[in-house]
Amino acid sequence: MKKLFTTLLFIIVLSFSADAVAKQKSILIIQSYHPDLAWTVQCEKGITSATGSKYRIETFYLDAKRLPETEFLRRAEAAWVEYKKTGPALVMIGDDIGLRLLGPKFAETQTPIIYFGINNNPRQYFVKLPDNITGVLERVPLFPWLRYLQPIIPWAEKALVLLDSSSTSEAILNVTFQKRTSVVVSGLNTEYKIARDWNEWKNIVKNAKGYDMIIMPTSHALKKEKGDHVSFEEVVEWTSKNSSVPVFSNQDYAVSSKGAVGSFVIYGEAHGRLAGEMAMAILEGEKRPQDISPKMDSKGKFYFNQTQLDRFHLTLPEKIKTQATFQ
Repeated sequence: MKKLFTTLLFIIVLSFSADAVAKQKSILIIQSYHPDLAWTVQCEKGITSATGSKYRIETFYLDAKRLPETEFLRRAEAAWVEYKKTGPALVMIGDDIGLRLLGPKFAETQTPIIYFGINNNPRQYFVKLPDNITGVLERVPLFPWLRYLQPIIPWAEKALVLLDSSSTSEAILNVTFQKRTSVVVSGLNTEYKIARDWNEWKNIVKNAKGYDMIIMPTSHALKKEKGDHVSFEEVVEWTSKNSSVPVFSNQDYAVSSKGAVGSFVIYGEAHGRLAGEMAMAILEGEKRPQDISPKMDSKGKFYFNQTQLDRFHLTLPEKIKTQATFQ
């Protein structure tokens, strides 16, 4: 009898729990990239730290770093189907591809939308900025990084910014170089080159004569001749091994004894938390999307590897060294 009572009690509790989960409001996160990408993982961790357990989190991945561009619209349509199926209280869109493909459709709804990781000006994705959409802009600290690198490599005269061929790269160049082919930053003559594929990337690195450093803000979208995706780890390690000059990045996870010398990064977890806090202000009824101005996240963190610093005989200024994380 006692065993039967315990079983019935368990079933009742389970039923109430399932009912509570079903009634729990949800947040749909549409990520432009794949779930294993470090930036994606960091942003999601930051978002969930802000939203807590009050809201159920659903996530859809467009996988735009690994899939060919011909698949982007199909994935965006699948994300829209997921949105209609789940009926979330709020949608969060990560990175430019997601906002470009889905922003105009969401602008026609009443659902509050929070974007994050946006490198471009959001106005480029809409005829008119909608009232139901706001979020966090990601401003890759490319030129500030060059200013910090100048005292680390005081003899440097020329820097190469090497990027993959992606919408993220295009957005970074729009915001920084602004249609200029080269700029001078703290005395550094800085040029950029875009690699259309993995072979071109390798050729640029091997023939980067005349440059004193390479900075690689984006390389996640590189593909081989047959369209196979090249992992970020392979790109970083090959570039570091085959470059005759120091290689720097804008991702913390690029820095290692086999990777980049250092990075100055927008940290994904803090970025995601900022977006999550904006979402909570809307969900809790404190503010409407149109009451929240877009926020700009450009605060950087230093990461360095001592083995790579020693390899190129580089010494960090004390002010940078005390702020840096070594890995």
